[in-house]
Amino acid sequence: MPPKNDSGETNIMISLKSTLSITAALAVCAAIVACDGVNCSASWQFNTGDSVDVAESRTDASDDASTGDRGDSTASSADSGSAGPAGYLGPVTTFGTYSATITTARGVIEIDLFNDIAHIYVDNFVTLAQSGFYDGVVWHRVIPGFVIQAGISPDGRQVAEFDDVFHPEMKHNDAGILSMANRGLNTNTSQFFITHGSTPHLDPYENGNPKPCGTPGISCHAVFGKVTSGIEAVFDTREGDVIDSITIHERSQ
Repeated sequence: MPPKNDSGETNIMISLKSTLSITAALAVCAAIVACDGVNCSASWQFNTGDSVDVAESRTDASDDASTGDRGDSTASSADSGSAGPAGYLGPVTTFGTYSATITTARGVIEIDLFNDIAHIYVDNFVTLAQSGFYDGVVWHRVIPGFVIQAGISPDGRQVAEFDDVFHPEMKHNDAGILSMANRGLNTNTSQFFITHGSTPHLDPYENGNPKPCGTPGISCHAVFGKVTSGIEAVFDTREGDVIDSITIHERSQ
């Protein structure tokens, strides 16, 4: 199966004008908003659940059902309709081109972020990294030959779940693919994983056609980057290793 998250969350609902700057608020969390005219309703929340689950790599996506930390035997159910948030407020005012540096004791991992096909996921990652959310986070799940996974803060928090917007070019076709962990459709948080090799059963598209991602047991994960340097550090990472920091770089277009 894929990467997945258990939730136990606290919500804070607010209303704001679309012109209101929320950069400071987003320094500590992520937001999904629905807008009507000039008013937007935004929801911030932290999940305080357990780690996201990752299953062994399999060649048949139908065998990729969730087996969670609490012993769940089925994937979480989600609506089978098309995914997509009504709107998203992020910390960046333009969708620039970003890269990231993940610094660990095993080495430095350089990653290109795919803003063109995955800007919602990149925005989430950039927000959290710039706020220091990932500093001190451990790689809580490492499965040799499959993935390394992280994204729960040292005090046990994850950000609010947000919806998926998939793209046909989101492909887990190599080692070093950066992708979102989830527990089903529209359940992305702060958790992410990096692949050890090709894992096409995690792709949201198959043969150019969208998979039924809301169906239990079907794995669909949003690719939003790829390792460009430091793949050895990915392979050398062990469960419990710490992410010292993640630094975001913006390149002029």
